[in-house]
Formats: sequence, C-alpha cells, structure tokens
Amino acid sequence: MKVRLIHFSKADEVFFERISQVRQLRFDVWKPIVGDQVAQQRFYDDGFDDHSHHVALLEGDEMLATARLTVCEATVQIPDAESYQFMLEAMSFPLAILSRMVVRKDKQGLGYSTELTRQRIAIACRFHLKEVWIESRRQRCKQLSEVLGFEERGLSQDVSVEGEWLLLRKPCHEQV
Repeated sequence: MKVRLIHFSKADEVFFERISQVRQLRFDVWKPIVGDQVAQQRFYDDGFDDHSHHVALLEGDEMLATARLTVCEATVQIPDAESYQFMLEAMSFPLAILSRMVVRKDKQGLGYSTELTRQRIAIACRFHLKEVWIESRRQRCKQLSEVLGFEERGLSQDVSVEGEWLLLRKPCHEQV
C-alpha cells in the first residue's frame, strides 16, 4: 500500500478525527521511553494542537508518522517555551516551532522524519515566516544540519526527557 502525506489544521473537517490519531501515536511512541504518566501529561495534549498545523504520513487510514508546526508571532505562543528560554532574544518573529515529531517504532529509519521536517519547512516558507526552530536529540543534529540546512544554536533547557537535546534554527528563505 502506498504511503501518502497529509497536512491539516483545526480549520479542516478531518481535524478532530486526525488529531486523536496523532495523540494516540505520540502516546504509543513515548510511553516505553518516559512511562504512562509522563507520556500522557507531556506528549498527548499540551494545548498547542488546536493552534498548529500538522503533517502526517498514512498508509491507508493508519498513521505511521506525524509532526507539528506552530506559528508564533510572540514568545508567549512558543510551545515547550522552557526549552527555548535562553534563545528568545535571538529569535525573529513571526517564526515556526517544529515539534512533536513521532514515527511508529516499526517504521523508524525509513526517512519519514526527514520528509515531515522538509514538509514543515515548506509550509513555514509559504506562510512567509522568518525562521523555523526545532529541538532535537544530538544524534539527529548532523542530519538536520547537513541535509536540511539547520544551524545549532545551543542546548535545550528542558531536562524532562533523557539525553542531550539541542536547539537548531533555519531561516525560511532557504528552501530544501
């Protein structure tokens, strides 16, 4: 069966059906890493989904991967703001925060995260945003820099998930 890309937001008729799939996939992916309670509290619904754009890869109606883009006109609109607290002065608004990327475990390593990131960058550029920011584990930063043109800006201040997490930035005028 062919994998297809979808883009949706709250303005779309399919939002409520799709967002429940998104939240379930987030929970399923994060639960083995952080446990039930943290997965539910932190990754299921953080209050930003209704104000964001979502991209997902589907096989039939089954969601394989999903990611979010939040348009921010000011610092108060930044999801996971604790992660970015030392970068706020370096940010140029309006911007996009790319977040909540998850890929089903049996589909990891197939390039889905790169494709969803590429799609979100394109959306941000279509919206004429100045830049995109992303928080990522260190092991993915080389790919984000070399393949997608991000630059490392510093360490994330969020320590709720193990590992070294970095903040990266990309100007929107640079398409990939």
